[in-house]
Amino acid sequence: KRRVTLTLRVTRVEYDGVADCVRLSGTNASENDLVKVGAFHTTELGVGSRVTVTKAAWDSVHEAALFESVRRSSGGELVALAIQGGKGRLYALSGTRTRHSGSVDASLPKRSAFAAAKLEKAYEKFFGQLRDTLAERVDWGLARCVAIAGDDQARSFFEWLRGDASPEPSEPRRALAAGTLRLVSTSLTAVSVDALEP
Repeated sequence: KRRVTLTLRVTRVEYDGVADCVRLSGTNASENDLVKVGAFHTTELGVGSRVTVTKAAWDSVHEAALFESVRRSSGGELVALAIQGGKGRLYALSGTRTRHSGSVDASLPKRSAFAAAKLEKAYEKFFGQLRDTLAERVDWGLARCVAIAGDDQARSFFEWLRGDASPEPSEPRRALAAGTLRLVSTSLTAVSVDALEP
């Protein structure tokens, strides 16, 4: 796969809610080794894709709509980490959409007197993966609140995070100290984590 920068004269735009992307179709308007000038091309823009939009003249209505959408999107978002039964699902929630941001699945042994050390080691690994997912997948500059919700594992993870003694300070621990990371007292018995898949 090669990365190519194209300049398209867009003739059609469509949103795909399942793939969470925008498809742009049109003709290539600039010289390129791989795509001839005038050739029809369709490309997809996903979350985080870089794009430059140019227009000969912006009217005041479209300009105002563009600035309003940028203002709304920069207002911050809520992040929810749902934990249940060895599964963690991370969601970013804004005023207009919900985005699945990450998953952690762990195979946790059943509780027994013989498997206590094994269970503790499995939870340590699971909680470390949850912490790392939070650190990597959350835009900490944009997130106003990060809520941890779920069954007893959510409460255990929250307490584990408070006592986490990793060598380097992590963003989740900073957010916990600042009060941005919170435990939400709730039960996910009505909605299983599997049902929350994107």
